[in-house]
Amino acid sequence: MKLISWRLLILFIVTLFLNSFAQDLKFPSWLSGVWHNSAESSMQNMVYIVFQNDSIQFAKGFTNSHSISLNEKYVGYNLTQETTDSLYTLTFSKDTMNVIYEFKIQKVYYENDPVLTYSINVNGKFEHVHSTSCNLVFLKLKSE
Repeated sequence: MKLISWRLLILFIVTLFLNSFAQDLKFPSWLSGVWHNSAESSMQNMVYIVFQNDSIQFAKGFTNSHSISLNEKYVGYNLTQETTDSLYTLTFSKDTMNVIYEFKIQKVYYENDPVLTYSINVNGKFEHVHSTSCNLVFLKLKSE
């Protein structure tokens, strides 16, 4: 029993330590909430993007077993943030590494509400580009 208690205490301390060094993200209020690509037909390609509590979380797959927190992934990186009324840009830089995330609100003809698109650029190469294809846009989940 004592061994389990010590392990839990150590896990708790490590979690606090990692969170104390996590990036403090200040995203705009229009991004706040949960977004998902609801038109995606393949469950393993479903993505949820959660903007909440100064954190941005990507969860991929129906079971959300592959999640990434941006502010924990880029601990120790320099962070710059820029916001307009429809675009939020994060730049993480460290040594020769430069990672840019863009989140953009757009109006599309096939949705009544604005949709979210995003891009990821790593050292000048796009890993993901903004797209308004219906299975690649993100709709905001409604709060009840």
